[in-house]
Amino acid sequence: MKENLFKKVGGEKIQSIVDYILDFAKKEKHGTMYSNVQVCLGCDSQAKRRSVNYAITIVMYDDFKHNGAHYVYKRIRIPKSMLRRRERVSQWYFDRKEDFTDEMIDMPLNDLIINRLWNEVEYLMELGLWLDEELKGKYHIKHEKNAYDETQPYRLPIIHLDFNPNEGDKKQNKSNKLYYSAMGMFTGMGFKVVGKPHAYASSSAADLLCK
Repeated sequence: MKENLFKKVGGEKIQSIVDYILDFAKKEKHGTMYSNVQVCLGCDSQAKRRSVNYAITIVMYDDFKHNGAHYVYKRIRIPKSMLRRRERVSQWYFDRKEDFTDEMIDMPLNDLIINRLWNEVEYLMELGLWLDEELKGKYHIKHEKNAYDETQPYRLPIIHLDFNPNEGDKKQNKSNKLYYSAMGMFTGMGFKVVGKPHAYASSSAADLLCK
């Protein structure tokens, strides 16, 4: 079973993403116990003919220096046949040989899109909870209240959700159907969460990588 590791932009694999984040945060520390480095998690996806490509990013941004962001990433590829069965591939391991043949399972297109988008939510929740536990006691940051519902976040990572708060004039923004459910779920679990147009870890970094 092969581990699906995060990578640097040049393709170099990162053996311990937790140590990597802590080293970056320590390097950018500015005299207090609280770090100025925001650890932002993003995910985006794009449908192909027989598969859906996902990109998960961790973006580290120094809110004190404002000198640009550093990001790492991993990619996941899911056959559409699995998506139609409401299944998803592990983000931690390449644990099976996936079937990318055309398997005809009846499902409306809108439902397929919703399944694809909700996988983004589940990948981010899974990664966010794991990182919060691994970084606890080693990395400290103060979050402002969520603009979405005025809740006070207590989890360490920030979730960047590539969902649109507006459905659009012609109801073209499919992610709007999941926006309120996903935002409420993340804030209810104690995360700082932002949606479009401020979710750069998803809408910029991950969007570029999943194509």
